[in-house]
Amino acid sequence: MNSKLEFNGAVPDIEGKVVSELFCIEMWHNGELEEPANEVYLKVGDSWYRHYFDCGIIFWRSNSKAPASYCMDELGCYFKVVNLKEELLLTSLTLTTLNFREILGGSESTFTFSDGRTISFLNVDDITSYQA
Repeated sequence: MNSKLEFNGAVPDIEGKVVSELFCIEMWHNGELEEPANEVYLKVGDSWYRHYFDCGIIFWRSNSKAPASYCMDELGCYFKVVNLKEELLLTSLTLTTLNFREILGGSESTFTFSDGRTISFLNVDDITSYQA
């Protein structure tokens, strides 16, 4: 791991384990997609993990349950759960490696699966997106 990166919360020991669920939460503001991956949720075994970024810091938290979509009407925001496993047609979800690195304007987390596919979560200027 890159020593210049800042972490808040322990990175879970999930390499080599099956990720049975993989979701992200999109943030919509006044009907416009503002952030494609505001938060990422992974289920490994019986445990849920929440992964997100804030001000360049990489956060990890244990979570007790799957995410749910919700509204913050007073702010004009809607947070929509997206099933990345279905969206990206991920069939093999054994996580072989989890890497982190600094990128221009932020940081990146890359998940590599046993079928060779990867998904990267890029946080640039406090907006998180993903690419597969």
